[in-house]
Amino acid sequence: MDKKIALKRVSRLCSTREKCISEIRNKLISFELEEKDIEEIICFLKEHNFLNEERYAQFFVNDKLRFNKWGKLKVKNALKQKKIPEIFILKAIENFSSEEYFKIIEKEIYKKKKTLYKKNQEEQKRKLINFSISRGFELEIIMKILK
Repeated sequence: MDKKIALKRVSRLCSTREKCISEIRNKLISFELEEKDIEEIICFLKEHNFLNEERYAQFFVNDKLRFNKWGKLKVKNALKQKKIPEIFILKAIENFSSEEYFKIIEKEIYKKKKTLYKKNQEEQKRKLINFSISRGFELEIIMKILK
């Protein structure tokens, strides 16, 4: 694919939805461009604010915590897989309201508890802990809620 066409495609893609550098890099690799052309396109997109890793991290954290009901640990791991710098990850997670986060965890645990059969309390508690950890919530917060 021609470099100019690839640039138009990815700039259109970035203007409609927030993307990170690794996603755009993978897209450009799929276009079978040379490495130097890929780097030039990414630099252009960063200079013209189509790509912004900090902004991407903010939106990603907000969406995954509020709408997908993921925990901070799961969000952090997902961003690391996308090669977002640690400083942006921590900043984005720090900006999310602790009070709202606690309410999300509480609500998710309550919803899960309603689906569990009334067996002994220890088994129910273990299942709730496993469920919450799999969603990426921190064990110390889970234990506070379960008490």
